[in-house]
Amino acid sequence: MASPELLITGATGFIGFKILLDALEAGYTVRAAVRSASKSEFILSNPAINALVRRDSLSFIELPDILKEGAYDEALNGVTHVIHVASPLPFETKDPENVIFQPAFKGTTNLLASALKTPSIKRIVATSSILSNTPLPSFPGRNPYNASKICTLNAIDDVVKEKKPSFDIIIMPGFVYGGDKKATDTESLLAGSNSLLLASITGKNPAIPCLIGIAHVNDVAKVHVLALQEKFKGGQAFGVTAPVMYEDAFEIVRKHFPKAVEDGIFTQGTQNNFAVNRDASKTEEA
Repeated sequence: MASPELLITGATGFIGFKILLDALEAGYTVRAAVRSASKSEFILSNPAINALVRRDSLSFIELPDILKEGAYDEALNGVTHVIHVASPLPFETKDPENVIFQPAFKGTTNLLASALKTPSIKRIVATSSILSNTPLPSFPGRNPYNASKICTLNAIDDVVKEKKPSFDIIIMPGFVYGGDKKATDTESLLAGSNSLLLASITGKNPAIPCLIGIAHVNDVAKVHVLALQEKFKGGQAFGVTAPVMYEDAFEIVRKHFPKAVEDGIFTQGTQNNFAVNRDASKTEEA
């Protein structure tokens, strides 16, 4: 097997899985960091992977504890590029510090610490969020998540400023929806951010408002993989967002699937919006 050139974290997640598919399709030899053997089995069992992957282009490394120092030392050995996506989703928990905040924050700072010791690393593309630099109202389950995004982005900025690493870091903000290639049933489709968008067409009324600035997962994955190229200067942020009103979703469904609406398969829900968007013109120009 050829030596892996690209490490991807978070490849079992919604965004990370699409990035993995795009990176493999682009010809990269990938090492995916997973928490357990069952996660690698989950990836390899997916039909999209089986239709695409040459067995010598994808390998795995298990990292059961990303919070310990040196967690990424072995994972980074020999690779030249990293796409770091791994981060918990927001949800209510009795231990937000250890379940949400620390895996996002410490997981990233540990990866950067290992990268500083790995001379082969040329570029790190880190997935941030539009939430990392936006004042937001308070909602249950969101505060630890928002804090993790803000503190992680600040930590990355501090590393760049203080350590002046030889590798580049590019941050990719975004709030993401779209087709979930890893979903093989309805339950898994509704497990992530898509559940918020689908609420508008399935009669649901979520209590938590959603951002108007959103992005399609295909665009987010594409920009991550393109950002690995040397022609794009590092140390900058590329926004991948567009303003969208959630209530428009049902009218689009009504237009294209009138019979399904008539039969009650799709029913109009409500999804409150609040205006947060990020200028993506620089990304479009690049």
